[in-house]
Amino acid sequence: MIYYNFSDSSSERDLEPVPPMNDSNHPNDPTLSNELHEIEIFEFYYTPILIFLGTIGNALSVYVFFKTKLKKLSSSYYLSALAISDSAFLLSLLVVWLSFVRVDIFNKDIICQTIVYLTTFTSFLSIWLVAAFTVERFVAVRYPLLRQSVCTTSRAKLMIGIMVVASMMIYSPYLVFAKPVLVPETGRVICMIDNKWQFAAGVYNYVDTVLTFVLPVTTIVVLNGCISRTIWQLARVRRTMTTHGVTVQSGGVAGNGRARGRRPGTFVRNNRLTSSQSTQNKVTKMLLFVSTICLCFNLPSYVLRILTYVLENKVLEENNHFKVLMQFSLILSYTNYGINFALYCISGQNFRKALRSVLCTRCHRDDTTESRTNSSGFSATSRKRRAPFSTNNTQEMTLLNVL
Repeated sequence: MIYYNFSDSSSERDLEPVPPMNDSNHPNDPTLSNELHEIEIFEFYYTPILIFLGTIGNALSVYVFFKTKLKKLSSSYYLSALAISDSAFLLSLLVVWLSFVRVDIFNKDIICQTIVYLTTFTSFLSIWLVAAFTVERFVAVRYPLLRQSVCTTSRAKLMIGIMVVASMMIYSPYLVFAKPVLVPETGRVICMIDNKWQFAAGVYNYVDTVLTFVLPVTTIVVLNGCISRTIWQLARVRRTMTTHGVTVQSGGVAGNGRARGRRPGTFVRNNRLTSSQSTQNKVTKMLLFVSTICLCFNLPSYVLRILTYVLENKVLEENNHFKVLMQFSLILSYTNYGINFALYCISGQNFRKALRSVLCTRCHRDDTTESRTNSSGFSATSRKRRAPFSTNNTQEMTLLNVL
């Protein structure tokens, strides 16, 4: 979510995302407190680093999700869409940040409307993508029998398409609300809410709060609580069953004292089920971690935004402590758009394996080529020395096939 300086005490509404890119709020302004001065200087250098690293990380995430075995998971499509949406937000933020270095393209016609639209559109889409894969994980954990039919890649693509179209339509009025306007007091042209749309934009701001805060955050909090509770219960049941059933499972003894025989196919099916369940557990833990971090990084700015509706603007404008908190909360909120790659690496074992396979593809190819070259001469020599299969050889091969 991106926030704008809607000031009721002013006849015009500044549409520039916080921090405002005007002279009165430049880090060199001596009227600001030392704390606000320091945090704005930090933000000045931190923002381009976040945009650069975050965009690269998001691009790598999309590549890993689509070029490895992870593409078979429906959650990979949600996370890829999230990476693309986050990158679009970061690039839009870059256009706004350029005003700090006097590259003032944000306040130009068309660019003004486009950036305002993109920031609102992508912030809405990102939080709802997190809510969407949280709902999917809830179904997979709470109703595992429905996972095969509900948590599919085709359904994920459909849901992503619906969310993209819905968000584009919902926030299309911002293409009309925003407009570069000449401010007589400063003599500057600033991207602002057009005077004739001030009331409509104010109403839309309340709607945006509900759509990007109340509904998705409530969904994520409630479902994450249910997922965590279910995982804890399953872990407790698994520990109990392991404790009481270890003798039967390890011994495999029938009632008559003889070892219970199993066909090889039984072991294959059990291994496949265990592997599939292990993969789902890893995905669930990673997505739970990602959605929780998303809440932690966005919640402060959500709370402060609500306070701006409850408290009077004059009180907030005169309170430097509130300004410091707002700046800090926005830095956290912006950071959330650029750290998902790091979160995947920290919490996703499958993602780390897939990333290593992508990064080491070149090394593996070189090693494979070298091993084939070295083994070709050995194979030609060994064929000459190879003896016919004996009965023992046949028995050994049969045993290997069974194992």
